[in-house]
Amino acid sequence: MFENRDNPKDSTVGSILDPYLVSTMMRGCDYVIHLAAALDVKRTEARRLECLYINIQGTVNILESCVKEKVKKIIIASSSEVYGNQVKRLTYPKS
Repeated sequence: MFENRDNPKDSTVGSILDPYLVSTMMRGCDYVIHLAAALDVKRTEARRLECLYINIQGTVNILESCVKEKVKKIIIASSSEVYGNQVKRLTYPKS
């Protein structure tokens, strides 16, 4: 989802895998917050290559569009999905 916070009716649903759409939606933007990714740990484990492609190529499209459209700043945030399913709780020795 490409959200226009100044005018929510101007928001667009699309894919970060579409470089033309990404670039078009960034036109005139000074700042970009990139949160898009393939989610769901089970999905990413079952379809690793597809999820890697979405996350890597999508980020490349975002970054290239930022350069092309002269975006001043970009914020990229990850999520808990990078950790996968936690098998056991990590503990640290007491000092």
